Amino acid sequence: MPLVGHSAPELCDRLARLGGIAQVTGPHGAGKSTLLAHLSRELRARGESPRIVRASRSTWPLPTRCSVLVVDEADTLPSWKRAALRLACRLSGTGLLLCVHADAGLPTLVRMDAGLSTARGVVEHLCSGWAVRVPRDDELAGLLARHEGNLRSVLFTLYDWYEQGRLCVETGE
Repeated sequence: MPLVGHSAPELCDRLARLGGIAQVTGPHGAGKSTLLAHLSRELRARGESPRIVRASRSTWPLPTRCSVLVVDEADTLPSWKRAALRLACRLSGTGLLLCVHADAGLPTLVRMDAGLSTARGVVEHLCSGWAVRVPRDDELAGLLARHEGNLRSVLFTLYDWYEQGRLCVETGE
């Protein structure tokens, strides 16, 4: 399945062009953490040694003994810690990729937005092989609006619909 219209190799090439320091931005549930996992696998395949840490669960200072430090939930760090981390990475020659909801002052690798086409692709992928009705575009659009673009919350709601029988396959009877 394509990642935000770009492949992991394309995004890793872009990260290299940005000097190895960038941010992935987007709202809650837009797929930022999933993207980081894909990018880390691609970086490993290229011989890099990425390290993913969750800022909210890590102790300070965050490690810089890797080729690329990938910091998920970087919003939880105060701005002075993000600045100190950026300096530490620059001084050690370590790449830095932050996952944030809003601009953190780094070049943007990609902005994640869970629009209707993304939601449709994810739902169709998840529903393939199952005897369920894929929600209509108006239903998906309504759920995206209700959950403010949080695709994770949309998927939880769709699961509830499935449990309630609202996604049963229509037999025409």
